Amino acid sequence: MTAAAIEQPEAPRSPFDGLLSKTSTLWVYALLVFLAALHLHLALTRSINWDEFWHYGLVETIARGDSFQPLQTLFVRLFSWWLPQTPGNEIDHIITARLFMLGFTGIAAFATYKVARRITGHTGACLAVAAYLGGGFVLNHATSFRIDPMVAASLSSALAIAMHSRLRAGSLVAMGMLIALSAMFTIKFVLWLPAFAGVALWRWEEEGFEWTYVLRWVGAGLVALAGFAILFALHSWPLESSASVASPTSYAGGSAAKMFGILHSPYLPMTKEAVLFALPLAAAVIAAPFLIAKSDLPLAKRTAVFALWLPVLTPLFYHNSAPYFYVFILPPVAVAASVSLAFAAKRYGAGPISGIIALFSLVVWFGGEAPVKEKQHTLLNAVHATFEEPVAYFDCCAMVGSFRQMNGFLTPWGLEGYRNSGVPRFKQAMEQGPVPLLLDNEQMFAPLFSGAANDAFHPKDAQALRSNYRRFWGDIFIAGRNLAPGETIAWNVLVPGTYTVSDAMVIDGRQVAAGAQVELSRGLIEIRNLSSEQANLTWGRDTRVPDAPPVQDYWGGF
Repeated sequence: MTAAAIEQPEAPRSPFDGLLSKTSTLWVYALLVFLAALHLHLALTRSINWDEFWHYGLVETIARGDSFQPLQTLFVRLFSWWLPQTPGNEIDHIITARLFMLGFTGIAAFATYKVARRITGHTGACLAVAAYLGGGFVLNHATSFRIDPMVAASLSSALAIAMHSRLRAGSLVAMGMLIALSAMFTIKFVLWLPAFAGVALWRWEEEGFEWTYVLRWVGAGLVALAGFAILFALHSWPLESSASVASPTSYAGGSAAKMFGILHSPYLPMTKEAVLFALPLAAAVIAAPFLIAKSDLPLAKRTAVFALWLPVLTPLFYHNSAPYFYVFILPPVAVAASVSLAFAAKRYGAGPISGIIALFSLVVWFGGEAPVKEKQHTLLNAVHATFEEPVAYFDCCAMVGSFRQMNGFLTPWGLEGYRNSGVPRFKQAMEQGPVPLLLDNEQMFAPLFSGAANDAFHPKDAQALRSNYRRFWGDIFIAGRNLAPGETIAWNVLVPGTYTVSDAMVIDGRQVAAGAQVELSRGLIEIRNLSSEQANLTWGRDTRVPDAPPVQDYWGGF
């Protein structure tokens, strides 16, 4: 393969060839429109992932003015001032945010095209974008409400600026600020360093290896550092110190320490699915190094394109390489894969290649998760029907974003940090203020109430949770106690407030009639059930069980 074959497609040799070329181009355009429609459909219909609930919870946290971690949360500023005020519940708000993610994915796709076009020409670049958008994990997660589509857009745009400019003042500042923005979005922006090195080398070769061009990159780096400092200061300026929020230094250090390790990611087995569900892109990625090596490009440019390919290896050493991670990491890899796709289009035509990409994307679309969004709606509607006003609560992932979650994100990583701390954080939260709701939406609390062995929680937390909540409806637990007929208990109340009594009881020597409402303060009390039936105390004023039957299996997975 010659350098010309990589950088520009050959001109058609006859009018008939020209017609075929135009037809092939139309097929590519049709494919891109088709993929955009699939992404829009999934944005509107796919069930909400626990990670999306967590991100929306951050939006509500900042909208309320609560303390937050300033690192990796800048993105919520785009939504916190308006999204919580829109009609609907948390699911409706997340779907609205997904439409913005679709826009960011479009920006990332266009920027990827702009970079790839400089290397392989129009057709190869379009096919690379299509292979990226049609890949299984990208198709399923590119519109998810996460930072990945946003940072893919900002970093791809920075690459495109570098590829299409001489980095004079305006473009230098623009690229530096986009990198600063990316760093505020997520510290994993560093995984794109090989891609930036590749574009820098490509352009440096075109600039005749002048050292003044290197100095422009240094200048862009300084702009990025200054921009990061300014954005961080502006974003964290209203933040008050809080013991519940780790310092940025310790947070970044802990994240970096956990981020890297050879073959240690729990998501590494998913790379097989990443390949199978995106076979056209995977085949192009695998072939790319060989085609790059065989090309007649100068050594510097071959090295540059290979550097764009290198981020594909990050799942081998990056811990959090879950399926949504591929939305973030694959744009520069798609640029490198455009070499293979341009070669295939020249040999077989762009139409057949487009058809293969469309076929695989349809397989992914048809074989998607079982729809559970209506179950999620039922669960959230039950929570809001039970509590007309927001209350503090515990759960796995801030599913009820409009309420104040009192614990951290209970991912495997989050649980590991909680256990290693040795601090009874749930009990501490209950001592700081009433936490009436426990939503067991990941079924990690259920063993506490069934008597099963459980070492997930600190012993003091396990005791506090077990003794202060009762199952109310499905996975909704409310502060309260169940009492067997005639049972007398001593109860350490950790959730003060108004409780409704289901049957006649004696509370600290005072008889209370069925249906009465009593104010319980924090501390130890004695309760005796006077009824011959099981009785209970439930936090709230005449709290009613939701009419809808409880739901189960309301997560769609990855």
